[in-house]
Amino acid sequence: MNEELLKCIRKYIDNHFILQKRMECAVCYEFSGIEEAIAETEEPFTEMLFRLIKEKGISEVDCYKRAGISRQLFSKIRSNNDYTPSRNTAIALALSLHLSLEETDQLLETAGFALSHSSKADLIIEYFIINENWKLSDINEALYSFGENPINV
Repeated sequence: MNEELLKCIRKYIDNHFILQKRMECAVCYEFSGIEEAIAETEEPFTEMLFRLIKEKGISEVDCYKRAGISRQLFSKIRSNNDYTPSRNTAIALALSLHLSLEETDQLLETAGFALSHSSKADLIIEYFIINENWKLSDINEALYSFGENPINV
């Protein structure tokens, strides 16, 4: 991996890495009932994924190939509106769609995940997204260079 790129990533990590502290007090959201909580439910992962595929104007085949997932897994996602992907699958799909950091955060959130500043791996992924390099092989090489696990789906 290019030494200059590694220096840039290291600097990004140093500037954004935080240690998460336990919070003794949690913010509670008061709902008048289960109906209100359900009404506030967001767009499911599958719906958001296929909406983004249309909005980005790429084919489904290009999407799953760039994400490095099988046609069978993609078909499973397409046929099950309640499908919950693994974290790596959700990240790989976000990268395949060339999503912005905000869009990536939204897609991950629908699957119950988030990128965290307390994770070096997440900061590396975030660095690449911010710098508009969504190439999975480049990200995996950087993750490996920093002793982190690659994104495997």
